[in-house]
Amino acid sequence: MRIRAGSSGGSGFWVNDDGYVITNQHVVTYWSRVTIFTYGGEEAQAIVVKTDRARDLALLRVIGIDAKQGLTLADSDEIRLGQEALALGFPLTSILGSEPTVTQGIISGRPVVDGEEFIQTDAQVNPGNSGGPLIDAQGRVIGVVSARVEGTSDNRPVEGVGLAIPSRDVIDFLPVNVSASMVSG
Repeated sequence: MRIRAGSSGGSGFWVNDDGYVITNQHVVTYWSRVTIFTYGGEEAQAIVVKTDRARDLALLRVIGIDAKQGLTLADSDEIRLGQEALALGFPLTSILGSEPTVTQGIISGRPVVDGEEFIQTDAQVNPGNSGGPLIDAQGRVIGVVSARVEGTSDNRPVEGVGLAIPSRDVIDFLPVNVSASMVSG
């Protein structure tokens, strides 16, 4: 789904059919309510229920429309380098419009940045992809797209380095009263 928070926005996905959505904390920073747009074109308000700045995760509760089926969360500890990864989201809406996009790549690495583990992918990630799911070939969420690396500290350009928060962190982030469909392997 597409998320609009003031004049900026990002992506997100249903984590269950009770109306809960996962996105990045940086997508909803400074907002307690945001507007969401489903893939089917419905518009609704969502309340920011919980955020984690360190892991860049946010949990929203959508109000005013029926929730759709949540995506299944895979065990990100089971992913392998070289396996297929798809990044879903709503990047560059001012240029590409409000239709979702899918980019394909592979799992390139498992870097640790500032003490936090990420999933590295070469699937194209652009502004607006933040908060969208990184899924495996079975359609299961293995991560939440969070950032892309554009250059080094000495201004050398970087190509094809997208970062996602592992689904294991999403599972740990969810409150006890919010269930999600999960599988391993």
